Amino acid sequence: MSSIKKSNLNINELISEEEKLTFLVGAGASVESPSQLPAAREMIKALIKYSCTKSEIDKILKLEDLTFEILARIILESTDDVKFLDFYQESDKPNIEHFVLAEMIKKGHFIITSNFDFLLENALLQSDIPGKKIIPVITEKDYERFSDPEKLYRSGKFPVYKIHGSPKNIITGEDTRKSFINTLKLIGLNQTKNNIIQLEPYKAQFLEKTSSERTLIVMGYSGKNDYDLISTLKIMNDLKNLIWINHISDSKTKEDVYEFGIPKSSELSGMGDLDQQLSEIKRLNESVNVYKLNV
Repeated sequence: MSSIKKSNLNINELISEEEKLTFLVGAGASVESPSQLPAAREMIKALIKYSCTKSEIDKILKLEDLTFEILARIILESTDDVKFLDFYQESDKPNIEHFVLAEMIKKGHFIITSNFDFLLENALLQSDIPGKKIIPVITEKDYERFSDPEKLYRSGKFPVYKIHGSPKNIITGEDTRKSFINTLKLIGLNQTKNNIIQLEPYKAQFLEKTSSERTLIVMGYSGKNDYDLISTLKIMNDLKNLIWINHISDSKTKEDVYEFGIPKSSELSGMGDLDQQLSEIKRLNESVNVYKLNV
């Protein structure tokens, strides 16, 4: 019998209005129109074609464990310049997911993103939130100063926590490239399945603190090569619920909810990447309710 069971819960029951929510948002959230930023794999292909010798391109593209962060670190070791990522700053058209997240921020829920575009900030601005009330949290100094999101909300501020950094603070105009480069280099360093570099310690601690006794909703991630995220989730035993939003093309199973039980060792090898990772998280944190929601 499988440890993964289809649940009778619907979306509204799974994510009730009473729940305290923390959202962890990845690149997939910025793919839909009108934002239309490339998914990680598409960006990897574009960077390889741009920066590698033509004869090596096909060989490099076949490297399954080559993540965007590893590739970015390799390029940064050669140039120490983030201009190759500038186009992420050019999209200023938030999509429906960004506006939904902006509403969640306005309701007092926490938003943490690994994206370094400015689409969440733009969604808040376009939702009539004054710029002086929006706080992008990017550098280590920012994390020290704005470490308490509940306190910020009570004072009428709306923080957006950017765990992979950003080349610029679009609200204040501060140049944050140095912090951004250091973060990308660290995340990409020896980032493989067997040698996992987690988030910088202060960011991992922040993620754990802001998810404690709350429902963590993960969206915009595939679960395939998100090593720093997965490794951090595996040690977050104070979570109440973990809900992974899984984007699928099969309309027949959309809005289906699956609940994960403690897996048998023999089950894991036959699972897909995401199910395997979520089962591992459940195995290591038995008290956490783990769900996958197909959308």
